[in-house]
Amino acid sequence: MYFVIFIVLITIFFAYADDRKLIKNGYWISFWILTISMSLRFGYGNDYFSYMEIFKKVNSYPNFYSAYYNLGVEPGWVLLSRLLKPFGFQMQIFIVGFLIYFIYYTLIDRYVTRPYRWIGIALFLLNAKLFLLNLSMLRQGLAGTFLFYSIILSIENKNIKSVILFLLAISVHTSAFIGVPFIMAIILQKIIKPEYLIYVSVLIAIGLFIKPEIGDYFFTFLLDSNEISGMYGQYIVSQNESSSGTGIGVMIQYIAIIP
Repeated sequence: MYFVIFIVLITIFFAYADDRKLIKNGYWISFWILTISMSLRFGYGNDYFSYMEIFKKVNSYPNFYSAYYNLGVEPGWVLLSRLLKPFGFQMQIFIVGFLIYFIYYTLIDRYVTRPYRWIGIALFLLNAKLFLLNLSMLRQGLAGTFLFYSIILSIENKNIKSVILFLLAISVHTSAFIGVPFIMAIILQKIIKPEYLIYVSVLIAIGLFIKPEIGDYFFTFLLDSNEISGMYGQYIVSQNESSSGTGIGVMIQYIAIIP
């Protein structure tokens, strides 16, 4: 943990130094320090060895299809594991980290003015539910980052790229499905007047206030539907007495940080 804290501080320092024009290209040096150092970690993160085991199991099957149908792991993660078989599990750690950090660094560089980019990096790195959580929850971290970026692309009217990236997110972790209403709302507000969406939202809120059992009915329907609950139920209800599914909750946080 002390090593991670040290790397985080060094990373923020280089981004800060670049913003203050003390070190040339310090911002992207910061990116590479973070990416390389975190890809060299071993055993760090609650799910590290679980993902290592998944990587071994996926590649123990003769082909993609047999691995996907026998293990029940999302196809995108199976494909990534199969592609990286010659390079080993540590390369998967590197690729996942590279994609996540590159997206955040690129978006911060795009949307934050130069003197304050280091603050954006600090917010990302010091938020335990983003950077630190991603070190453990590799699939959720990658899927959530894809979801995060796809919503931004939708806001930028890049709908085709948004849908492609959103589908990639779902292929890595199905809990990214929670992003459907957000992306649809963005697309619809370009077609339908925004005030109509507000009216509908207000009516739904009033309806839930007057008849709260509507919400109960909706979730009961989800959990009683074998097809739906089989795919998404693990992210809504407790999986066992000691742990609960956190997929949906993890995904919502990526949407919440967009502002």
